[in-house]
Amino acid sequence: MHVSSHTLRLALSRIFADAGARAADGLDFPEILQSWSDTGLRESDLHAAVHEMLESNDLRRVERNGVPGLALETHASCTLIGPDGELRISTLEDETALLHARYRGDEDPAAERRQRAEDSTE
Repeated sequence: MHVSSHTLRLALSRIFADAGARAADGLDFPEILQSWSDTGLRESDLHAAVHEMLESNDLRRVERNGVPGLALETHASCTLIGPDGELRISTLEDETALLHARYRGDEDPAAERRQRAEDSTE
């Protein structure tokens, strides 16, 4: 299944929105990874989303109590989570891709094992 970079940004942005993280707040990597696993997307997809959002200056690296994490930049918080932000205007294609990702493991356990094996080799 191909997932667009926009859909990956949307999934990562939702993690921040669901956690109630404001622009200056950060989420530590274990928390992000746990939330990402609930999306059904691969860990390599998370790496791609983080990389893209760091490159576009929508995310920044932070450290809380010695634990590394990420925080939304102020402008990104408004752009992504605001009234006209990406989270409010997602497309049917985005929603369909995220829905398929979330439930693809339920349909074929062998496929999920293959996906996890792919992630560990990347």
